[in-house]
Amino acid sequence: MAKKNTKGDDEKPGTLTLSIRDFCDPTTFNAILGPGACAREDNVSVDGSQTFTGFISEVGQEKSAGSWRFNPISAKTEEGVNLTLVNRGGEKVSTRRLPRRLR
Repeated sequence: MAKKNTKGDDEKPGTLTLSIRDFCDPTTFNAILGPGACAREDNVSVDGSQTFTGFISEVGQEKSAGSWRFNPISAKTEEGVNLTLVNRGGEKVSTRRLPRRLR
């Protein structure tokens, strides 16, 4: 669940929390992408039932994968808001600062 805290009386920037979810199957994803590409040790309650072949097939047909989600799917914030990403899936997630033209 996403939490959005806007500026309070003290004018400190708020925080927007995004949850990232996927259902990668460690056996098939790691066999193709390498060890550790999909690790479920930290979140064993999430079923990793989507095989790599099934994922590629779904993306090829649908242009998206239903089991890979960001919550909330959209959000509006003000400049200066802190972004917190919570990985609730098995795939490693990396981030980088966007070039100014993409912000």
